[in-house]
Amino acid sequence: MANNEHLVEVLCAIKFDPSQNEWDSTFFGKYHEIIEKRGFTEKKEQKQIEFDVEVSPAQHPSNIKEGKSQIQMIFSNPTQKSAIILKENFISFHKLAPYSNWDTLIAEIVNPALLEYRSLGVGKGIVEVQCLYLNKYVIEKDKTISEYLTFLPIIPNSREAQVVFQGKYDLDQNNSVQLKLQMNANNPSVKEAFFECSSFANALSPTEDFMVLAKKAHDNANSIYKLIINPQKHANN
Repeated sequence: MANNEHLVEVLCAIKFDPSQNEWDSTFFGKYHEIIEKRGFTEKKEQKQIEFDVEVSPAQHPSNIKEGKSQIQMIFSNPTQKSAIILKENFISFHKLAPYSNWDTLIAEIVNPALLEYRSLGVGKGIVEVQCLYLNKYVIEKDKTISEYLTFLPIIPNSREAQVVFQGKYDLDQNNSVQLKLQMNANNPSVKEAFFECSSFANALSPTEDFMVLAKKAHDNANSIYKLIINPQKHANN
């Protein structure tokens, strides 16, 4: 990335082909036993529930049914300020600030943890690799978020009350970038804005190498980020 000053989190996520992996809920405990030795001492279980919405005719309320639920486990390393999220056919690696660079994240967190994950007999057939950068901006009331991100409009003689943006852009058939921005100006003294720059690299074949996909995801996110930031507000590190 061009600058790390505003970064609060960086992640690398991998999705795997369900047809090539037999998932077992006991993998949560087995995986934690392995990575606990490397400082991932804290764990937290989360239950994700999918809801099915049946749209009814006019003047009748839609019917919302609770669908299948999925368990995910968060393993945290407080010393390293990193985390691993694990669920069926999915694993993600997170680094909180301070963040040095992508190569260090891959070498020190992702590669060892991915090797340990694959020792369970899963992790075959990568479908997609994601790279995500989460930035936080704390802005004075008389300043605007458009001073930091050049793709936003500048409205003269106005005050930013709220800015919400989400867009997805296909770079080609197998690579895409997603941008998300959320800013509220409820605080009387400063404004806080959270900006995500995320890239997805889809595998061309079931045997495609992780490092190749990870590089594509990172390079795409990095290049798009550099296009839309104001370099005067982002000193190079």
